[in-house]
Amino acid sequence: ADCVNYGIGGTRIAKQHSKPSFDPIYDYDFCQRVPEMQNEADAVVVFGGTNDYGHGDAELGNIDSTDSYTFCGAVRNLANYLAGRYGKQNLCFILPLWRYDEDNPRGEDGAQPKTRPSLKEYVKSEIAVLDSMGIKYLNLRDVFPVPTTKTPSEYYADGLHPTDKGHELLADCIVKYLADNKIA
Repeated sequence: ADCVNYGIGGTRIAKQHSKPSFDPIYDYDFCQRVPEMQNEADAVVVFGGTNDYGHGDAELGNIDSTDSYTFCGAVRNLANYLAGRYGKQNLCFILPLWRYDEDNPRGEDGAQPKTRPSLKEYVKSEIAVLDSMGIKYLNLRDVFPVPTTKTPSEYYADGLHPTDKGHELLADCIVKYLADNKIA
C-alpha cells in the first residue's frame, strides 16, 4: 500500500479556542489540514482526539454541534468533509488509545486551567457523533492494555505514545480492519 501521512504530532481535531500553543504548528487542527489532502484515496484513516483532552482548550460540546471550536462539532465537520470527499465507506476513525492518568480532570499532567471531562468522555462523545453519522471507527481500547505509569512499558513509551511493539499492534489492527471491510 502507498500511505500518505498528513498527521502532525501534538495537534488536535478541534480548533484551539484562546491561548495559542508555544509552537504555531500545534494549532494547525485536523479540519484546517484536510483540504490539502490528495483528491484520490482508497481509504482514509483518522487517528486523533487524545490531544484535545490532554492540552486542547475547546469544550467537549454536544453530539449535534457543528462548531469546530468544540470537540464534537470538529469531529462532525471533519467526518462530513471526508465522507463527502472520499465516501463514507472509505473512512475510518481510530478512537484514542488509553493513556496514563486519563481521568485527570485537569488534562495532561494536570496542566489544564479548569476542570474538563475525562478522556473516556471524549471517546464516548466521538463514538456518539460517528454513530449518528454512520461513520465506522476502530476502538483499540479493547486491544491495548491500560498504561499504569508514565515510564516505558511493552506497548507505551511514556504512558501515551506507542512503542515499536505498540505501533506493530496498531498496524496489525488497521490492516485487519481494511481487509475485513474490503477496503483497498
